[in-house]
Amino acid sequence: MNCVQPIEAGTNPASITEAAKPAAEPSSFVRRLMLATGWPMHLVSLALLLQICRLARFPTMRLGALGWYLLWIGLMCIWLTIRVTLWALYRSETIMRRPWHWLVSPVLLIMGFVLPISGLPCRWTFNMNRPAFDRLAQQVMASPSSLHAQSVGPYDTSQTTYTEPTPGSKAGAEVVITLSRTGKDLSNYGFAYHPDGLPHSKSDKDFGGGWYTWMYTTQ
Repeated sequence: MNCVQPIEAGTNPASITEAAKPAAEPSSFVRRLMLATGWPMHLVSLALLLQICRLARFPTMRLGALGWYLLWIGLMCIWLTIRVTLWALYRSETIMRRPWHWLVSPVLLIMGFVLPISGLPCRWTFNMNRPAFDRLAQQVMASPSSLHAQSVGPYDTSQTTYTEPTPGSKAGAEVVITLSRTGKDLSNYGFAYHPDGLPHSKSDKDFGGGWYTWMYTTQ
């Protein structure tokens, strides 16, 4: 026997019918917007991360990396606004309930801040090109007055100098490689090879094998 529940007095039957209707289906444009906030945005974030790490391969942070990071933050604000709005309207859609679509781009954004600050892109790039730097250092020590390579791996050099060890000093021989800088850079920087002694400045970062980074701020 079917049981029919009575409608309470004062209830509008039309409101019951409206409540029973399923949520409106998103239009084709909205679905494309949902998809754009997924993997396409993650790929854009990955490309920006790689660009920032490319600029962070130098011993000092280039101002261009900051510009790219600010652009990335702006895009993330737009992405978050669109995604939260779509989730509020169409939270039942499967693509809006996938947790990794909420996490991938923010995690990449955090990496884009942490990696340059840690100096890892510079260390990784140098280590990949260490054999070329070793060859250049040996050539400079063997023939200081000769012309030497103007580029080492992805780095362009503006000057390479050799200082002989000073008798009675703890500092030994030194090969200083100055990297080319852009007009936006506020520092001179490069790599130094100290095969027999300690670096000349405590601020130099030790890359192992006698290699250090160096930089000083220009006026």
